Amino acid sequence: NQFSMVMFPALKGINESSQKKYYVFFSKVLNIILPALLILYFPIQIVLKKWLPQYEISIYYFGLLLPLCISNGRMQLLNNTYLKVLRKEKLLLYLNIIIVVINVVTTMISVYVFKSMVAIIISLVFVTWLRNMISELYLSKILDARIKGQLMDFILMLLFITALIDRNNIYFTVLFIAYYILFLFYNRSGF
Repeated sequence: NQFSMVMFPALKGINESSQKKYYVFFSKVLNIILPALLILYFPIQIVLKKWLPQYEISIYYFGLLLPLCISNGRMQLLNNTYLKVLRKEKLLLYLNIIIVVINVVTTMISVYVFKSMVAIIISLVFVTWLRNMISELYLSKILDARIKGQLMDFILMLLFITALIDRNNIYFTVLFIAYYILFLFYNRSGF
């Protein structure tokens, strides 16, 4: 929140071509930095499980919530700020209302059909990613800025969640790490 409050007046005072340039730059930076938090979870959770074994289930749920935090962070840092700079608050309102409705539906399905806390968290992650993707696609169109990697970002989060859910299978963890390296190479262009 603090970063976006500082960024808003700075972006408001520059011309459209500079706004586009900064949007592409910040998007690429966030594509590198935020998913790194996912990769850091694995060594951190090993240390925390050894240090605080009684909190193993809390550490597990923290891992499931991490993609949600990353999507929300990206939305707050970049997309909300740019939608406000471009005076698209009404669009932001409509988008949030649609996402709340989708979230209520997916949460009800998770609670009453699957009866699973993990299903609730996964539905929250999906809905948050959907909000982020829709706003990014809209901003890319308005700013005429080609932003790549939304599908790769979704696959990365899906692999991360799968690696967490299937904790006994090292295959998904190795697959996630390999895909993350591929994700980094794909997103490093332009730096």
